[in-house]
Amino acid sequence: MKDKFIGEIKWYLKLPSDVEYVRPRIFDYSTSYVNPYVSMEYYEYHTVHELFLYGDLTLQQWVDVFNRIRFVCDDFKRYTVKDGSIQHALEEMYLTKTLQRFERMKKENIFSTFFEEPIEVNGEKYLPLNDISAVLEKVIPKMLYEVDTFNIIHGDLCFANIMVDTNLSFIKVIDPRGKFGTYDIYGDFRYELAKLFHSVDGKYDFIIKDLFDVNFDYKRARIDYCIQDQKRDFDLYKVFIDTFKAEIGNSLKQIEMIEALLFLSMIPLHSESIKHQMVMLGTGLEILNRVVNIQVEGENKDV
Repeated sequence: MKDKFIGEIKWYLKLPSDVEYVRPRIFDYSTSYVNPYVSMEYYEYHTVHELFLYGDLTLQQWVDVFNRIRFVCDDFKRYTVKDGSIQHALEEMYLTKTLQRFERMKKENIFSTFFEEPIEVNGEKYLPLNDISAVLEKVIPKMLYEVDTFNIIHGDLCFANIMVDTNLSFIKVIDPRGKFGTYDIYGDFRYELAKLFHSVDGKYDFIIKDLFDVNFDYKRARIDYCIQDQKRDFDLYKVFIDTFKAEIGNSLKQIEMIEALLFLSMIPLHSESIKHQMVMLGTGLEILNRVVNIQVEGENKDV
């Protein structure tokens, strides 16, 4: 935890001066391993997480919020790095981390059937996790390793880490990841977008606040779940996609793949609630199936 916290402090400090506006003002800090700390400005802002779950924003207000986030992402993209370690970082973050997290899950009895037997999610049958591991080992290198340039990323740009003022006119970001492989402030821009997707598309915020219904039978590898989404008279996902159209470009499938990996790799980190874990597993498999056919019935796509 200390390493992570020191990484966060260093991210704040290493930001170029012309993008410092996005972080809280820092008054004092120490990156000493003995006693790391940071003293920073406090803001009585709402997080986008709170607005997403409990707010009543209009369509135009959501467009404004997404445009503020997009502006920051585009500003970060002006700073790039290109070197020989990028491929290794991509492998570590996407393939190695996911397979390591699967190994942690295997040690839990409650997941054993999910590795051996087909998994049923909301009536659809998917491959067992052992088979999905093999699929990922083939698909991830083909889909995600072609990047040769990193830019500045926050690294954990989910809605809970984005604060917005009452006029929705500017944002601050908190709790950066601080590490992408061996990089500190630099990383894969698609990962940044995938973190936003896992809030607006995967409904991560609803999951961690228990705003879902779930029934599961771990002995039969079956999960039925439904997110208690907010009712709006517009499609927020479409608003998001339209706002970030230029940033997403031709990378939608790659971003969805990373989003699926986020859900699948976070499962062992959420042992506080088996219900959270089951909904995360179901969500991850459904998103992954959009990218590569992991259903038991029918012909698999070429991988």
